[in-house]
Amino acid sequence: MLESKLDIEAVQAAAPDPEAEAALRRQWQWSLGAIFVSWVGLILLFFETGQSMVETWLSSTLFGHCFLIPPVSAYLVWIRRKRLSGLAPRVAKLGFPILAVLAFGGLVGAVSGTQAVQQLAFVSMLVGSVITILGWRIAWRIAFPLFFLFFTIPFGEFAIAPLQDVTAVFVVYMLQLVGIPVYLDGLFIHIPSGSFEVAEACAGVRFLISTIALGFIGANQMYRSTKRRLAFIALSFTIPIIANGFRAFGIVMLAHLSDFTVAVGADHLTYGFIFLSFVTILLLAIGFSFREALPSNRRRAAAQGILETTDGRVAMPVLASVAILAIAVSGEAGQRLTEYQIAEDTMIPLRPIAVSAPWEQVDVATPNWNPSFVGADVELYSSYRRDEQQVDVYLAFYASQRQDAEVVNSNNRFEDGVFWDRAGSGTYQATIDGEARKVRYVRMLTHRRGRVVWYWYWVDGRFTSNPYVAKLLQVKARLLGGVRSAAAIAVATDYTDAPVDAHDLLREFTSQMESVSALLQQTDADLMQAEKAIINSTSTSRQSAGNLKDERNLDGDQ
Repeated sequence: MLESKLDIEAVQAAAPDPEAEAALRRQWQWSLGAIFVSWVGLILLFFETGQSMVETWLSSTLFGHCFLIPPVSAYLVWIRRKRLSGLAPRVAKLGFPILAVLAFGGLVGAVSGTQAVQQLAFVSMLVGSVITILGWRIAWRIAFPLFFLFFTIPFGEFAIAPLQDVTAVFVVYMLQLVGIPVYLDGLFIHIPSGSFEVAEACAGVRFLISTIALGFIGANQMYRSTKRRLAFIALSFTIPIIANGFRAFGIVMLAHLSDFTVAVGADHLTYGFIFLSFVTILLLAIGFSFREALPSNRRRAAAQGILETTDGRVAMPVLASVAILAIAVSGEAGQRLTEYQIAEDTMIPLRPIAVSAPWEQVDVATPNWNPSFVGADVELYSSYRRDEQQVDVYLAFYASQRQDAEVVNSNNRFEDGVFWDRAGSGTYQATIDGEARKVRYVRMLTHRRGRVVWYWYWVDGRFTSNPYVAKLLQVKARLLGGVRSAAAIAVATDYTDAPVDAHDLLREFTSQMESVSALLQQTDADLMQAEKAIINSTSTSRQSAGNLKDERNLDGDQ
């Protein structure tokens, strides 16, 4: 009898309090409403950033899978809803300074014109707003769905060139193993039966990025131990790279053995797709072979039966949402305040680089070489000859750097992919303005000749060939004040035998160039004077128009 009474009391004690349950439900409603308002506000404030992400998903085959990330994250949160319902949302005050840092990161990305940084800050603020409003305990329960949202950032194009090199070396190694004579020239593979180019599509970046995303979600859903999760994620990184090498090798072998009747047109894409689909199935099969059992339904139900008490301050999520949007607005305002646009009709007096004798400037430029630097305010081509040797110089000048108008941009190209194909890249030592400096180079190939292009940047009045340093100098010039104009400088020459001949000629040519820095500084000074003249002229015109209007008004009064 006593035991029955105790059991009844235990059941009554374990039963949820209706008032506490209602208060907790009300707290969740206010918190979810605050998250909704915060997300809508952030999306509107950073609409251009979000739009650029979606446009990249639509236009690039590398990131088509990104459309699946938000619904997958939402589903992962939804299946956790019962475990979350017993927890009380509590605003995490530490989230506010973190959001301020993220807003500043977005500002840095905006002034540097780096979309990846802007997009990272945008997604981080979306995730950070959830953590701040719900609190750390609940955020920890949905840590993976929140983390998975970062796969919406179209990031990874930087891996194309390195993976092209890896694929080319892998194919050459495999061809040597099977006894086929092979010669590798950059990204071009030559065998007795023909030649192949390891194009960007052959790098396997699309397959790698999507497989990594699959690897993370598989690790989260199939395993509980950290070691097994890390092991499966490691497989999702390594297997696609190795598999892509075998895919490229297989295509070369099919073309070679079939006398170039198979796997040379669009069909090689079909064969590659079938092979990589098989690899994906193989990866999942390997993952299932050592999967772990998830917590039982009984344990989950026991955890769901516990209700946390709420502090009852339903206004806190609302205040948190207001604070989050205020932080975001301050970051966006900082971006607007640092924007600069050159005045219309401003002439930029960019002059060719002077070179010491015996080099002479000529009017004959190398045909079919047209570098593309997006958004450049002025582009200047010039050519120089010494006997039978010719060097071409290209200058891209920016009165001010801004989004899609910057010296360092993934869309800037020295090769067009039609007449010229990239064969390699790296760094070289040069003498510029009397000082030893490191420059970057691109080696390109066409039918029977090659071309070497040396290039470097002038940002905030300094030379650098490091794209990351150039971005930091761009941020410094915008935020702290500095030389707002920038330029990309390139010198190029052709070769027929060995690339080293072109490098030697460019080293000699650059050492005989007169001060490039002085030329660009003078261009910047002339640009500022031209802008001042236009502003003064506009101001004078407006003042004259105002005086004329006043005179007419006086005549009318009389």
